[in-house]
Amino acid sequence: MLSIHVVLAWDRRATVQIDPACCVHELLERAQDALQQGISSLTTTSGQLLAGWHTLQEVGLRDGASVNALERIATIVSNDTAFAVIRGDGSVTTWGDEYSGGDSDAVQDQLIGVPGVHQISTSSCAFAAIRLDGTVVCWGSAAGGGDCHAVQGQLRQVQSIVASAYAFAALLSNGQVVTWGSPSSGGDCSAVKARLTNVQHIRASRFAFAATRKDGTVITWGAPNFGGDSSSVQHKLRKVKSVQASHSAFAALRMDGRVICWGSEARGGDEKVSRDLTNVQSIEAFPNAFMAIREDGTAVTWGSYCAGGVTTLEIQKKLRHLKVVRHTQGALAALRSDGHVLTWGCPLSGGYSLTIQPWLTNVKDIQASKGAFAAIRKDGQVVAWGKDSCGGNTSKVEVHLTAVQSIRASAFAFAAIKATDAVTDEGSNVVTWGSAEAGGDSSKVQEQLKNVRQIHSTHFAFAALRADGRVITWGSKDAGGDSSAVEDELRNIRMYHNQLRFSTARWGITQLTPMSALSDHES
Repeated sequence: MLSIHVVLAWDRRATVQIDPACCVHELLERAQDALQQGISSLTTTSGQLLAGWHTLQEVGLRDGASVNALERIATIVSNDTAFAVIRGDGSVTTWGDEYSGGDSDAVQDQLIGVPGVHQISTSSCAFAAIRLDGTVVCWGSAAGGGDCHAVQGQLRQVQSIVASAYAFAALLSNGQVVTWGSPSSGGDCSAVKARLTNVQHIRASRFAFAATRKDGTVITWGAPNFGGDSSSVQHKLRKVKSVQASHSAFAALRMDGRVICWGSEARGGDEKVSRDLTNVQSIEAFPNAFMAIREDGTAVTWGSYCAGGVTTLEIQKKLRHLKVVRHTQGALAALRSDGHVLTWGCPLSGGYSLTIQPWLTNVKDIQASKGAFAAIRKDGQVVAWGKDSCGGNTSKVEVHLTAVQSIRASAFAFAAIKATDAVTDEGSNVVTWGSAEAGGDSSKVQEQLKNVRQIHSTHFAFAALRADGRVITWGSKDAGGDSSAVEDELRNIRMYHNQLRFSTARWGITQLTPMSALSDHES
């Protein structure tokens, strides 16, 4: 039996008695119970992450050893029409479109208790959760990756999961890859399975995947027209250090600063366009275009003309020292380090900003819906442009858009968080505008939107996390705007066990027991 000292922030600590044959995730679970605090991971005192599936013997922990614990932060994730919350105790609550994962009843027993959920990835209509022991739980549309039973036995020691529109690809600790979901979206990698070894990174377009191996080569699979076929440039995919993906193409950055593209030629996959790109430091990807940032700070774009892939010479000269680049469906907006904003692409989707350029100064951030942009200035004012139906017009709420700290966008609306000392008449620090059907009207919950710290979104709804840990939702009921069915579970997602207590057996937690029932039994 080992005595392991687990140290949390602020010098909170607990000593756990545990068998050396137990796994790291079991030590983590026992430490959570002892500290009554959610823990996301454990590290050695030197900062090395301890994978949950290894035994204490395998990671070299001896009697009297100390490990550091990282506090778990409650997290909200979403796909197109459903939300999922990883609560402070590692359990998961879902709501929204039941067919897209808003209903997780079929796997609920795997989403509560132990081992807790570490992170969640999303396709368009499904969720895939990695648990602390490296196993995976899926739910949502089976056709979109919500059913992984066929490969469940292979999903062990999973490090990360990447999603295309309707499929998932899991990277295992041994560098191998496991896929599931729609074959036409990359859910079947059997044709290249033998070559998927020593993989370090995976990227996904809408219907294809690209895996970068340790030796700098790249393996692709999925829909050919979306980058799943890289045979025409395979001989050039050597010494690749990173890959980015648009909806329909991939762009690989080599160690020598050159760029190799493949996939839909009209949407960024035209390899001829990238031949003259040299001294590239990084690549940014957008739905139908790419941007290369050179070592001298200048930038070059390519891809669909109707989506910001082509710039005028005047814009091209000004594309340097960029801080943030955002996109609508048809345009791009770049924030320079000097606070100025440049736009190009489809004028109706925000590509034209000439008339408001005098106000696009001292900007600190930009957000985008499908058809409009919203910029936050350093003085807390907001400037919006693009389609009115997508939030490009703030005239109805302009008087309230002061002291804005951050903005979140759904597909057709925006939600701004104000400083808590600059609340509206209702005492709220949230202002919304744009399509009411997509969350642009929060009037029904406005009085509840107080002390909001974060806002998340699906395509048609918003979810706000308050300082007290409560989640408030609005927008389309079918896309996560109605969370009444799980309201009790969303009262405080930060709370450890949220008024529930686990009964333990051996070194793990096996059953979820209400506090009231446990108290009655103990009395």
